[in-house]
Amino acid sequence: MQPVAAELNAPQVARILLVIGDLGFGGAERGVITLVNGLVKRGLDVHVATFSGLVPLASELVEPSRLHVLRGSVLALIHLARTLQTRVMHGFLLDAEILVCLAAWACKDVVVLGSERSSRHHYRLWQRLLYRLSTQNMQLCIAN
Repeated sequence: MQPVAAELNAPQVARILLVIGDLGFGGAERGVITLVNGLVKRGLDVHVATFSGLVPLASELVEPSRLHVLRGSVLALIHLARTLQTRVMHGFLLDAEILVCLAAWACKDVVVLGSERSSRHHYRLWQRLLYRLSTQNMQLCIAN
């Protein structure tokens, strides 16, 4: 267990960017807040980006400066990922997963993760096709 603790505090720890559409009062949104807070408390450099100003759960972040509201722009996500020197981008829910995958193509050496939170969504054909095409560079998708 000691080597893991030492790695968590190492200066070369990868920067992690969690991306979600908004921080409203949903389960995925609360999961992002819990994950960010837990990882920050362990010494990891974690940030969260949203594509909407709807962020009522932002007040629960242990470090509010880690929140970045991008207003729906994949170009803003690319800029943020490059500025933070992000090494892991983790998208939550369909829209964010697609945008994370698109942004990752413009960033170097980024591990892309996805996170499906429900199997009951009824996506349109164009959404399923876009997801399939854009997520080819996703290394792992976590299903909850």
